[in-house]
Amino acid sequence: MFKNIGQKMKIIAWVFLFLGIAASVIYAISIWVEADTYFGGDEQMVWTGIWALIGGSLLSLLGSFVLSGFGQLIQNTDALANNVRSAHRTWDDFEADPPQTAAGNYPNPQAMPRKTTHRSQY
Repeated sequence: MFKNIGQKMKIIAWVFLFLGIAASVIYAISIWVEADTYFGGDEQMVWTGIWALIGGSLLSLLGSFVLSGFGQLIQNTDALANNVRSAHRTWDDFEADPPQTAAGNYPNPQAMPRKTTHRSQY
């Protein structure tokens, strides 16, 4: 459930955007139907429906931006952490023991490199 949560949050942001826009359209249409039915096509109610359509869509867009941005932040943080881990493993691979012979021992024990306990600084 919590694996790849950044991608799931970005998908939820798209769903939130489309549902929010659909809800705004439905709400605006209901205002226009009510204006025509009960108020005789009152111009103020028509403008209220237009503002509900525009405002609801923009709020949905803003909310989806925030949710999608947070999902992208989580994905970038996971990628950064994986890169740091893989870089650490790569450094350890450089300090690995030299290859052994078929007999299972080193060809020349005196020539065997020593592992350093420090890391070079750049």
